[in-house]
Amino acid sequence: MRITADYHTHTTFSHGRGSVEDNVRAAIGRGLTAIGITDHGPGHVFFGLRPGKLPLLREQVDTLNEEYAGRIRVLMGVEANITGLDGTIDIPDGLIGNFDYLLAGYHRTARLLDIGTLWHFFAANFSRGEKRVQKSTEAFVRAMERYPIACITHPGSMIGLDMDMLGEAAARTGTAIEISARHGLLPAGELRRLKERGAPFMINSDAHRPSEVGDFSRQIELAAGARLTEADVINAEGGGRGMRMARPGE
Repeated sequence: MRITADYHTHTTFSHGRGSVEDNVRAAIGRGLTAIGITDHGPGHVFFGLRPGKLPLLREQVDTLNEEYAGRIRVLMGVEANITGLDGTIDIPDGLIGNFDYLLAGYHRTARLLDIGTLWHFFAANFSRGEKRVQKSTEAFVRAMERYPIACITHPGSMIGLDMDMLGEAAARTGTAIEISARHGLLPAGELRRLKERGAPFMINSDAHRPSEVGDFSRQIELAAGARLTEADVINAEGGGRGMRMARPGE
């Protein structure tokens, strides 16, 4: 399996160590044909992407697309935070069109929507009871239904999720499930359950340093062990599905 794009990388616009161009050059060095810049959403305490910086980030992405035209495609995304049990994410509706695509996941350091959500996710960090897992999964499903989310990042790494429910929603909405090594890999058995429900997948680095961009060795090994093929992974050469986009015409 050959992965041709890394759609989850961070830069100094949030808490990555390299610039946008550093990540682009690293991706070219790895032989990738596309890279996504996906800094953390504004709800991430201390280092979330500030809305006022969006024009500068867009300018840099557009400039690099011109500079490296024919060598690589550069996309501007964001790793949004799921902040409400109703599926709310920390990207206001009026800002979604600034991004080419959206990733979304749960992070412990994100500001949550209300006290009910705060209490649920706080408790979910320590307990994976059936009712709590179902309630967490329902929040993810609602987010996938409300927004054009391209991929759910590192699912199940911080809170428990029902992979059958998640996989069915992913298949229905066209949202990929990420295979990422940064926050722990999903067991092969859970990947197979997701595949059985029809979920598409995306293999990403979640790079926080340019040297990590395009490093997929562990993820590919796990995907092979779960009997995933290129047709299951949208950013693999020969991948069978396209990616959900947030910007019209992208």
